[in-house]
Amino acid sequence: MHQLGRGLVLSILLQILTTLACGSSQAAINTATSKPQPSPTVDSRPHELILDGMKVIGAFPPDVEKLLGKPSEVDKVSAQNANYDGIVNGGEQAFYKIGSYLINVDFDAKRGAVGFGLEGLLGENWLLNDWPVILGRVNLSIQMQPDVSNDANLIWRDAEGYNVVIANDKVGGTVTGLSVWLCKYSLTDPCQP
Repeated sequence: MHQLGRGLVLSILLQILTTLACGSSQAAINTATSKPQPSPTVDSRPHELILDGMKVIGAFPPDVEKLLGKPSEVDKVSAQNANYDGIVNGGEQAFYKIGSYLINVDFDAKRGAVGFGLEGLLGENWLLNDWPVILGRVNLSIQMQPDVSNDANLIWRDAEGYNVVIANDKVGGTVTGLSVWLCKYSLTDPCQP
C-alpha cells in the first residue's frame, strides 16, 4: 500500500475512533447527569371481582346459587335461634366456597338475602387503608369515609343503606374479611335512625 493510502486509512480510522469515543463519552455524561426514573410499582395482590354483592343482596337462594354455585352448608333458623345475626324465624344462613374464599349469605324467608360475609383475604396482605379496592372486589362502592376507623376494623353505618365492616386478623394486622348487611337487618350494629 502506498504511504499516502496508508496515511488516509489511518486518518479515517482515527476519525471513526474519535467519533465513537466522543459519542460514548457524551452518552456517559447524559446518563450521569440525568435523573433516574422511578421504576413502576407492580401490585401483585389480586384485584379481580370475587362476587357481585349487589346481585346477592335481595336475591333468594336459587338465584344466589346461580351466582355462587351450590352451598356447602345451609343452617335453617328456627324459633330457638330466631334473630340469629338478624335473620328472622324461617330464614337460613348458607355457606359457599369460591376458590380460597368462604362466603356466608344470610337469607330472610320473605325478603331474600339480607347480608353476606367474605373470608379468605388474609393471605393477600390487604391493609385497612386499601378499603376502596377491597370493597370493589364485592362490587360495592362507598364514597364516604368509615364511621369507625381503628387499628382493628373499619365500620360504615348506613352507607347507602348498608352496614359494612372490614376486619383485620389482629390490631394493626392485615384484612381477613368483610361483612355487608342491609341496615334494617343488622342487629349487631344497626344503622342510626
